[in-house]
Amino acid sequence: MGDCNLMLSVLRRSRKVWAGLTLAALVTSMAGAVALPAAAAPGATPTITYPLGGEVFHGVPTIGGTGEPGSTASITDGNGSSICSVPVGEYGYFSCTGTQLLPAGTSNLTVTTTTLDGTPTVGTTVQVQAKYSIALGNPVAGSLISSTQAFSGTALPGVQVQMVTVAGIPMCTTVSDEWGNYQCIPTVPFSVGPLTLAPSMTVVEGSVVVGDPVAWTVIADPMITSPANGGVVGDLPVFTGTAHPESDIAIVHGRSGAVLCSAKVGTSGNFNCPVTRRLPVGGLEVFPATVTDGGRWVMGAMATFAVEVTPMIVRPANGSIVPAIPTIEGTAGAYSSVAVLDGNGKTLCTVKADENGAFSCVPTEALTSGSHSLLPVQTGFVGDVVRGAAIHVTVPGTAVEETGPTTPAVTTAAVSVVKEANAISDIGATHQLAATGASGLLLPLAVGGGLLLLGSAALVPMFRRRTRS
Repeated sequence: MGDCNLMLSVLRRSRKVWAGLTLAALVTSMAGAVALPAAAAPGATPTITYPLGGEVFHGVPTIGGTGEPGSTASITDGNGSSICSVPVGEYGYFSCTGTQLLPAGTSNLTVTTTTLDGTPTVGTTVQVQAKYSIALGNPVAGSLISSTQAFSGTALPGVQVQMVTVAGIPMCTTVSDEWGNYQCIPTVPFSVGPLTLAPSMTVVEGSVVVGDPVAWTVIADPMITSPANGGVVGDLPVFTGTAHPESDIAIVHGRSGAVLCSAKVGTSGNFNCPVTRRLPVGGLEVFPATVTDGGRWVMGAMATFAVEVTPMIVRPANGSIVPAIPTIEGTAGAYSSVAVLDGNGKTLCTVKADENGAFSCVPTEALTSGSHSLLPVQTGFVGDVVRGAAIHVTVPGTAVEETGPTTPAVTTAAVSVVKEANAISDIGATHQLAATGASGLLLPLAVGGGLLLLGSAALVPMFRRRTRS
């Protein structure tokens, strides 16, 4: 009795294969196993037991029923097109899955069995519904779009998808992937202004499902008008151009996608966008993008520039007196490598400029006394080398006290005068001697065991007078 209750439960739950059977059709063997009798006798009319009439399909259908064991059951729609076929099992049951979708709308499914000798028997017919949907995900309704906007959404897997006008004219065509996703890109740019399109898919030949129409506004692509494409710019360029009036505009790095600057477009459609963070020297690719609702972009054409910066030493100043180990400061391209060379091409120090292009370095060896030239040389990311302007500095010498000859002896007073002369020179002897017409160079002259301090301008007349005598 327990086996009968179990089979009764199975029968109540199943509609696909066991529909129409009764408990009286079951036979219990002596061992307790349940055997299935034939569902249809030879020559019996085949019957569709699943789906029931009025069933709605949203995908490929599966049909089941009964027929003469050993025959082949074939399912056709109202147009005579084959849906599927399968051999009937030894107990007279069959189940098959369609090889394609049913046409959208109402379909009449009919089963026909064919015996091994080719005798057909037409069976029952059920009427079913096929309903499919196609959805557009992007762009959202009411947004601003470009003239070459791509459309994406979901449909049935592996079907032809189009974006069509109200008049049914296709603007683009594609095929959905195995998961039903699609992206449709128009081959001809749209005209600027209002645009209404609807997604459509071809389920089977002659059966097309059209989704809800969606409206947008097509705007002109933004454009950079200055600097000129292919030109040279500094590391803080200002981009100007045209875009949709009163929209938000961004200048975007072509490789990283980073926004270099953003601005508000004026009512006339013009924009001015200054870059506030220094750009590295080298090649630069950017494109303008109008920012629409939801943060989407309407992108303009890519433009290419060359960022060039000339390195410069700003401290010490040109012509100044510096210590033997000076600190050299200046500007260069952001993050570039900078080397400072002397007049012989020897590298005095190297450093990497910071994000603002500033650099500071100290020579690894002390400079000798005398005049030196300091030349900044910059190397960019791609190895491009730019030489700046050299400056000239002077390292003062160290005063050395000379012993002098033994005869005549240098008196203590004379040594004192030399030291005083050096002191005067250090604090600006040029100003003290200006009234005498001397150039500022103090020359000690020994006369009768003493020292006289003479400006260089006074020295020549003295020698001339002695020559005449």
